[in-house]
Parts: sequence; structure tokens; C-alpha cells
Amino acid sequence: MTDMPELSQEAKDAIAFSYGIDTPAKARMVEAFAANPKEKPFYGFLAIRVSKGAFANVYRHVMYPKSIIRLSTPWTGDVNVARAVKMAPGGHTCYMEEWVIPNQGNRYTPNVEMYIRLNTGETLAIMEHLVPPSQDNEGFMDSFREELRIITGMNRKKKRPQGYHQMPRELKRVINFLISTPKRFRIDFVENHKNILMRRCGQIVITDPLS
Repeated sequence: MTDMPELSQEAKDAIAFSYGIDTPAKARMVEAFAANPKEKPFYGFLAIRVSKGAFANVYRHVMYPKSIIRLSTPWTGDVNVARAVKMAPGGHTCYMEEWVIPNQGNRYTPNVEMYIRLNTGETLAIMEHLVPPSQDNEGFMDSFREELRIITGMNRKKKRPQGYHQMPRELKRVINFLISTPKRFRIDFVENHKNILMRRCGQIVITDPLS
């Protein structure tokens, strides 16, 4: 771990929340992102977009082979996109800033290398690369299958699910956080929305469950 690289005053003024800016390469990425969030902050490096959604694009990057880079959909002037940037990040930023980053030691929580939110609402995150849950993975034990079944049953329901008391303490803590979030957020646990993913070892991870 190195000392946090110094950012320009312009970048500091543009950032509302930051975590993990601990290398010069990350600082350069943040500077580019703060200067123009409509452009990819790693434009000069090899990057491949692997997923495109309504509210975020996900990239693989040659400098971070074990990670993904998540960029909130930039505002291009399109009314629908502008609305997405203003409305969608509420649940995402709540989960990232109030749960994920303060609880990096929780095994059901995604590992985050860096996370930035600008005053204008756009976000940039470098996070661990996860995969969809697969019954074919040898590490995907019966306990994870049961946890996945119980969790997805919580979809849109802010109350403890049946089977809660038999769950591991770390998973209970995630659930307790989710059901205590403000009423304006809803729990979105539909499996095909990819809000529950898996590490290569088979461990399930709750990635982005609030909308």
C-alpha cells in the first residue's frame, strides 16, 4: 500500500465520495473520469466492454486482469440516459457506500479496489471479477444453493425470509442492512438481473441488490 497520490484541486472538487485511490495509475484514471465522465477514463489503455446495461457499462482492463471496471452510463444528452444517471445510482450508491465499502471483510460482499462518485452522480468502480452462479461448479455447495433460493425469494420484500435464522451470521448482516434501507429503495433479487454472482470457488456474492 502506498500513500494516496495527490489529485488536482479540480478532481478533488468534482468528487463526492472516494475509496481506494492508492496508486498513480488509479489517480490518473480518477483525474480523467473527473474531467470528463462521458469518456472512458482508461481510453489510452486496452479495454474490452463485456456488459452493457441501462445504468452501467462493465469493462475488462489489461491493467486489472482479475477485476472488472464498472462505469455508470454517462450522460450523452439523451433524455432517457440523463434520467438514468440521476435516478438509478441511488440504490447502487447506498449499497456501495453504506454497506460494501465499510464491510469489505464480509464474504458475501464484493471486493472493491477503488470506487469514485462524482458530485454529478456518475460512478467508477474497480471490483473483483465474479461469474453467474453455476450448479456445475464443484465449489457451489448445497448450502449456497439453499442460500440462493432463500435470498431470491426476498425479491421486493423488505422482511427477513423464511430460513433466516439458519443462515450464516455474515449473510444475516447483509440481509439486515437491506431490509433497513429507506423505503424509496426496493430489493431486486431476480436471478437473471445478475445481482447475485459467484466467486470461482463457488461462494455467492450479493453485488447490486437495491433499485
